[in-house]
Amino acid sequence: MSDVVNRIILVGHITCSPEFETEASGEKTAARFWLCTTWNGTDREPAPGADVLGWHYVVCTKPHALRAIENRCRAGTRVYLEGRARARMIVENGLTRGVVTDVTIEPENCDLVVL
Repeated sequence: MSDVVNRIILVGHITCSPEFETEASGEKTAARFWLCTTWNGTDREPAPGADVLGWHYVVCTKPHALRAIENRCRAGTRVYLEGRARARMIVENGLTRGVVTDVTIEPENCDLVVL
């Protein structure tokens, strides 16, 4: 058993229609979309009791979830997802501009449910 856990659970709304990556055969290999979540702010975030928006970039490579995204997900669709955090560097003109953390839904131990 490992001492480390990399698990993200989110419930939110897809903000725009998902974009798909396809192979030459036409098979979809990945879906990418933005998920919006809200939570009640604490005393520091922006005002006590105010709702705070969160934006999460999601990349899905799980075949079962890809079919659900293709058939049932559009802008405004509410979903429950379990995924992992994955960091990637943004490089422009050979220079590192920053690091972004994506939520990935991989074939093992991850899931997406359309609500």
